[in-house]
Amino acid sequence: MTKLITTSDFGCKDSLTKNVYIRPNSLSNFSINDSDQCFKGNRFVFTNNSTISSGTFNNFWNFGDNSSSYSSSPTHSYHVTDKTYYVKLVTISGYGCKDSMMKKVIIYPQPVANFSVNDNDQCFKGNNFVFSNTSSISSGTFNNLWNFGDNNTSTLSNPAHSYSIFNSIYNVRLVATSLFGCSDSVNKTMILYSSPIDSFKITYGQHGNVTFNPYAGSGNSYKWYFGDGDSSFQQNPTHKYKSNKSYTVTVNITNSYNCTEIGKHTVIVKNATGIDNMLNSSDISVYPNPASDLLYIDIPKEDFNTTATIYSSDGKQIIVSNLKFEHNSITLNNMAKGVYLLIIRGDNELFRTKIVKL
Repeated sequence: MTKLITTSDFGCKDSLTKNVYIRPNSLSNFSINDSDQCFKGNRFVFTNNSTISSGTFNNFWNFGDNSSSYSSSPTHSYHVTDKTYYVKLVTISGYGCKDSMMKKVIIYPQPVANFSVNDNDQCFKGNNFVFSNTSSISSGTFNNLWNFGDNNTSTLSNPAHSYSIFNSIYNVRLVATSLFGCSDSVNKTMILYSSPIDSFKITYGQHGNVTFNPYAGSGNSYKWYFGDGDSSFQQNPTHKYKSNKSYTVTVNITNSYNCTEIGKHTVIVKNATGIDNMLNSSDISVYPNPASDLLYIDIPKEDFNTTATIYSSDGKQIIVSNLKFEHNSITLNNMAKGVYLLIIRGDNELFRTKIVKL
């Protein structure tokens, strides 16, 4: 209680008595779950620890971004990255007594992870996935961690990677982490197709015929090059060679994934009977014809190890003679007059003609 006494110059007095009240003041205080957070998923939880000795008080929060709240213990998320905000709590008692507290919160910049790849589905043989890092951040720098999905990793910015198991799907993950520990990640799928088997089986037949058989499941389309200028689109072709020599056979095999392999093998032909393997009249000379005592045979090609066989008209073998390079002669004295068949052979029949014995 407060009493006021007034006294005049003549000693006259008067007084007034009134009651004076001291009202309790609130004490503002609050805590924050984490005062510095990354932009992505930021969520500040404010716990009101304000007190008052008696009575109640109201709360007013100012989050520093033109937003506010009257809740006791609010939560708040910020929408602008790389910025510092000052959060103020004002507590007001039922009698209008105020107190306040201010604290700082920080939003760190968030990396945005992303990457591209030269080709996300590749054939197994020679596969090489080249990754281009297109991640970004508004300020500062970030580190990279690649997981290629096969227990292999890399910290390079733009790595390349090859896989060792075909017919597989790999999930490639890139994690970009800033110096403040803020991270972002992105996942993309890589597909590795099987390549066709580039080998094939060779089967030699008669008269220069060779059959080629790719292994089962090799491919869906084929292009064969037989080494003699001929080709085929068949899966299991048989090719007839006309000359006895070595050929390089090439096949382009493409499977359903459009993966192509090139197979090569050497074939050695020893039993060709084609026209290219036969001597013609300009290559071999048989004279005189008709002949009485001696028949001369000239072989101009040194690489032929040949024999000459003379048959009677009824198919009986009369004479067999080994021929050498260049000039040869066969004695006909013991042969009867008539028409005979002369066949000159190497590994195969090379030349045949009729001769007349006088």
